Amino acid sequence: MPAFQNQFGYAFEDGYIISAAWQTGLGMGNPIGQVVGALAAGYPMEWYGRKKTFNVCVFAVAGLVFIQFFARSLPVLLAGELLAGLVLGAFVVIAPAYASEVSPLAMRSVSTSYVNLCFVTGQLLGNGVTAATQHITSHWAYSIPFSLQWFWCLIIIPGMWFAPESPWWLVRQGRLEDAEKALARLSSEKVNIKASLAQIVETDTLEREMETGSTYYDVFK
Repeated sequence: MPAFQNQFGYAFEDGYIISAAWQTGLGMGNPIGQVVGALAAGYPMEWYGRKKTFNVCVFAVAGLVFIQFFARSLPVLLAGELLAGLVLGAFVVIAPAYASEVSPLAMRSVSTSYVNLCFVTGQLLGNGVTAATQHITSHWAYSIPFSLQWFWCLIIIPGMWFAPESPWWLVRQGRLEDAEKALARLSSEKVNIKASLAQIVETDTLEREMETGSTYYDVFK
């Protein structure tokens, strides 16, 4: 993108270019952040719940976009990419876990795979936007694509307050009444809430018994 090269690159022959090292850094900053974020996301999900962790991540995205939007140097932009990657990595873990725990069994495979569809659709839209703005000569050529991330936050934030907490997580916390209320919100009138709750409790008890004494080392055995 010429405007991006003029802002962040150095003069070379008839134009400006970004060094190979910085191209690699900017390209890998977000994926590296995602790896770390994905590995770390499991802890707050278990401590505070899926819903609270997700809500914090959405607000974090809204805040971190400011770094990308106002960055006028490569180090600041790289920091924004790394930090944003941490949150995106958390979404990679939270979204399918939450979807699998709140979806009916018949829709579970659809809802969890839809998460991947959302990611690739976002990449497609991002490429389309940058293709449309690449000829703008001012900083808006790359600022507009960054700023459009706020659009999704504006859509998600009002709706996420209506999303119930995962009944599976609530059962693991011993909050059976809250789990029953969450199931009531997620289920139709035809579903036996008491039976569904009993199934979750029994499954959780069985999993706890199976996991007793296990460690991460067992994953590789």
